[in-house]
Amino acid sequence: MDDTFVDQFSENIKFNYTCFDRVIIRGYIRSFFSIGYIVIFLRSLGFSKPSNGVMRIVTDQLNTHISKQAAKYDIPIFWWPAVDGGTYGAKLQYVQKHYANGFQGKGNFVFCILGDKEPVQTMAARELTSKNGKKFHRLYKCRKPVKQYYIYFHDEILETDDPQALQEAAQQINGRLVQQRIDYWMNRFFKFDKGKYSTRSKYLKHEWYLSQVEVCSNLIFKSSRFSTNLFERLIDKFSRVGWPDSIAQIFSKRPARSISKTFRRLYDNNACIKHWFRGNSIKQYNKTGYLIRTETTINNPKSLGLQKPVLYLQAYLWFGLGCNNRLLDCCADVDVTSICEGQTDIFKKPVTDHLDKTVTPPDLRKERQFELCEELLKPKYSLHGFKTADIANALPHYFRNSTQIRYELKKLIVRGVVQKKKSQSFYEVTQLGWKWLWTSITSITYFENPIISKTFQNEVLQTLAQPSLFEEGYDLIQQGLSRITQELALNL
Repeated sequence: MDDTFVDQFSENIKFNYTCFDRVIIRGYIRSFFSIGYIVIFLRSLGFSKPSNGVMRIVTDQLNTHISKQAAKYDIPIFWWPAVDGGTYGAKLQYVQKHYANGFQGKGNFVFCILGDKEPVQTMAARELTSKNGKKFHRLYKCRKPVKQYYIYFHDEILETDDPQALQEAAQQINGRLVQQRIDYWMNRFFKFDKGKYSTRSKYLKHEWYLSQVEVCSNLIFKSSRFSTNLFERLIDKFSRVGWPDSIAQIFSKRPARSISKTFRRLYDNNACIKHWFRGNSIKQYNKTGYLIRTETTINNPKSLGLQKPVLYLQAYLWFGLGCNNRLLDCCADVDVTSICEGQTDIFKKPVTDHLDKTVTPPDLRKERQFELCEELLKPKYSLHGFKTADIANALPHYFRNSTQIRYELKKLIVRGVVQKKKSQSFYEVTQLGWKWLWTSITSITYFENPIISKTFQNEVLQTLAQPSLFEEGYDLIQQGLSRITQELALNL
């Protein structure tokens, strides 16, 4: 990986690599999309009538061959509804937990086989009667539950033990190599039992196409704290990178007609920034605290000028790498001196109370929390103290009972904004709390909301350079706030 972002933070990066994160390949026997070809195929096997019984015979031959392979190599076969029955990746999680995580061997190895029934588009036969009273069978397309086999294995060709060798391994993986490995495993399991031997008709030849490809660029930092603070800085600074003009430049294509979608969703460790472009996407997230991953997902290769056959797999890698590098080049416009490796802000992160219970941070985007903080900013609450009844009388439209008030106050108490007077049933706003309340309310009222609500129109070619202009503007705002706090002798 060679880009401006890596060069700028090279002193803090331990190593980096780019590889495939996920490759979904689908196989099709395209001739079987035609009902007439299926009839010809069954006749080549010696069946004159395309009945459901004939199809059952072919299905049983496949099931028998897989069962013999499992018995020969001691491969466990499970019926998925009886084991777990979960959906949305539950099968992969089950195999990962019970087999793959503890696997330390090498070479080709099959972990297990999971059987399940899923609704698919298939063919069925129906018995009809002609006008002359003669009965015949006719095939028709339908959608019905069909037994599926999920075979999970470890491939000796595609394995690597050295994390630093992933970059070289990813470049060596091409479509022809993947095609060869698919043919190897299909020759083992996709056959039909004939008693003493198993075989497969030459008409049952799959064509393999890329359905989804994820290319990820991984930056492993020396310090987890630096990585976390850097990613938070990227979120704050580049929230506008998902605009249609910017994302079109990242994918090196013309802007899409529809408005691009930009959203952040919670990952195990941090937020994720994700942008869509013509069915494809690019996202960036802090995966493990010290690893920032930039990942391009290609779902619609035609819109990006890519071909779908598996032989073009290497082209997906270089295209995804180009998209990742362009996004990282955009993120390189960050002032390193603004990234602090100190303790995280207690007003933005969850903290624990004296009972080790997690307390969420105050969210001033909520009207109730904002009105409470604005009310506590009044001098009387710092001088004379207050009770929950005082807040209920002052804000009757926002709190229906004292329980809601105590819930919101707890977020402020554990952070030292509000404290309870000794030997009294009164609360008071601390000096630190008054400073935080003043800066937060002032920032939201006079700076954040007006900036967010204002519409900016920039030239397309200046979009990626926009963060630098914002940085200069925020510096001016910070100078103004510093002057105000000095005049008020707040000593922040």
